Amino acid sequence: MQAWVSYLADVPVALLRLIAASQRVSLSRRGSRDECLLRVRRALCRPASVRAVYFSLSAEAQAAAQTLRAEPRTLSMQAVTSRYGPLRSLAALRQDRKPRSLAELFVLAGWLLPRPASRQHPCRYVVPPEVRAWLPRPLRIDDARCMPEASLNAVPVSPSDLLAVRAATLVLLAAAQHPVVVVRNGCPSRATLHRLRVGLLPLPVREAEALLRWVTPLLGDLALLAPHGRAAVPAPAAAAWLAAPHATRVQTLVEAWMRAPRPEVALLPPRAAQSGVDWSALRRRLLAWAEHVPVTVVPDEAFVALTAAFGPLADATTHPFRTKRRPPWNHQTMREVWGRSLQGPLRWLGALRGQVEAQAVPGCWEYQAPGELRVAHAAVGPELLAMMPFAHVVGGDEAGLLLRFEQSVIARAVGRGCHLGRARAVLEQQAGSLPPAWEPLFALAGSVRLVQRTVVIGDQPQVLQDLQRYRAIHRLLETILAPGVALVHPGQEELLVAQLAQLGYAAQVLPSRHESVPLPDLTPAETATLLLASQYYQATAPAHAPPGPHDALLERLRAALPAALRNATDTALAHLLATHHATTEPSATPPLHEPPPDHAAQLHRWLQALREAIQKRRVVAVLYQGVLDPYPQERVLQPVRLERHGAVWYAYAYCFLAHGERCFRLDRVWKLEVLDLTQAEEHARSLPTAPADEQGHDDSAKRRKRVPRTGFFASPPPPSEHHPLVRVWLQEEE
Repeated sequence: MQAWVSYLADVPVALLRLIAASQRVSLSRRGSRDECLLRVRRALCRPASVRAVYFSLSAEAQAAAQTLRAEPRTLSMQAVTSRYGPLRSLAALRQDRKPRSLAELFVLAGWLLPRPASRQHPCRYVVPPEVRAWLPRPLRIDDARCMPEASLNAVPVSPSDLLAVRAATLVLLAAAQHPVVVVRNGCPSRATLHRLRVGLLPLPVREAEALLRWVTPLLGDLALLAPHGRAAVPAPAAAAWLAAPHATRVQTLVEAWMRAPRPEVALLPPRAAQSGVDWSALRRRLLAWAEHVPVTVVPDEAFVALTAAFGPLADATTHPFRTKRRPPWNHQTMREVWGRSLQGPLRWLGALRGQVEAQAVPGCWEYQAPGELRVAHAAVGPELLAMMPFAHVVGGDEAGLLLRFEQSVIARAVGRGCHLGRARAVLEQQAGSLPPAWEPLFALAGSVRLVQRTVVIGDQPQVLQDLQRYRAIHRLLETILAPGVALVHPGQEELLVAQLAQLGYAAQVLPSRHESVPLPDLTPAETATLLLASQYYQATAPAHAPPGPHDALLERLRAALPAALRNATDTALAHLLATHHATTEPSATPPLHEPPPDHAAQLHRWLQALREAIQKRRVVAVLYQGVLDPYPQERVLQPVRLERHGAVWYAYAYCFLAHGERCFRLDRVWKLEVLDLTQAEEHARSLPTAPADEQGHDDSAKRRKRVPRTGFFASPPPPSEHHPLVRVWLQEEE
């Protein structure tokens, strides 16, 4: 660097300022020559600056710059103009700094400097020796020095056999079969690794586990896995990712790896410094290096050639947060990082040039032994997600995955509510008709339900009688209350479900109503789903529909979302509303029931009719719009009393639809009619069964004695036996 600085010190100040302006070096207008020289030296006289200027040139200029290394020590004016083009004067360059020839380009870069004329030598040009040494050398890798045949990098693979895609697909399928347990950093637990590594054969155990630890957090970053507490299940985007072309899936994983916010400590040797690393910049540099290296080249030879062509692997770009001036890593550390990346992420992603050469062969689903299904990697798609609750992966190789169907697994899936017929239809569509040996697997012995974890109810009375023959089931049942109903010993519910699944019985566990299960917090994806559904309901619900969530609740949901997800939710809502308005005609049919225009005027007549019904103990039929009812419903009431709170009148009455006393707002009544005995009995017979929410609205109402409708209307009973409610009949005073 001493020679380059001495050459810069001899050039005119005008040229020094032109070089600084061309290379965007900040100079003071009134600065001295020494200050200008110091700033230009700090900005240009460095290997990183030479490489940065070189890679910013065009291909023609880069080829010409390579010839500077072979030029003589000094060049005459005629030699410069004949080889690199004419040179303008300093005054002309000050008027227009845009270079018009390669000679002007090299002069403004500081690579070709004029030397003042002396007594023995005329004016000449010189190339600094530092520029000759620091110019990147063209990448020339001797392909004859190949790796041994036993190396994993020496064999080209099919696009569907890339390890990153295989591992990501395996994790998604395993999560569809059973939620995968993840630890705090997003990696799968040890038990999950033991369960999944069989699908990555013939990889060694250590490499398979490293691959699964590497790819699982990337699936979380891509929102393909939805976390629920310590477990994760496939997100809705997982099906779209499996249906995408292979190149799209690989590119998605590459981009997720480059943007990953986590440090990748596995790439570093034990004693390498981890502070100040920009992992995104380091990953981009590793990918750029891998694009220029054939897969058959020895890594050490490739590292030497790449370092000479592109500079060191670690510099201020990859370590921008490092305050020390010395290099972040030494030569040996950078070599080990490059070697580990070749055997790790670069190989898994197929980033090495020439690794993906074979054409992908269309795959298929193939029946093998009873209960075993072979699925080629090229045939893995979103249809396989629907099959995974009924099967599990028991093996895998370069050709495909091996799935096994067992009757116990199928019974457990049916007990969780999975549709067996739909899965069988997908299986027959992809692999053909079901072989006869597979029929017993899909023929369940029966199904039972466990209510509140203590009562077992069989769909058929003889189911429990058949189960009594098995000693393992008999020991878990406490007693049989009735045909098809039994009690279970406390704490033995899970064991009973497992035993029933082994025997081919689908056991559906119905949790207790009062059972409090701690639920994890909502994920951003679940919050966005609730917000989208609520906003869509508010925008499209008819006028007579129940009110949606409060605006304050929607604002809380919006505030909990990240900015990117919030914008995506708004875009999806706008698309849904546009589709809804396009498919809905402007002249849509009105609601089934509209309030009468003289609703306020009829309120006085309805009050008189209700007072008369209370006095004479008559029954009235009303058309009432409840808060939770989508449309007004017809109800038969026996009014008890009237009350007024402010401007609203309330009627307390016994409702024969809900079989209990209810309070009704008269401004929600759209029609009222006083019935005689015959009309009341006909209306009572035509009423539908009470809805579940009204039946369970009041627990005390369930314990009351219900009077049959026919007996109620048969003859007017005494006041104390008219219905189960004992009330003091009041009449409002006018």
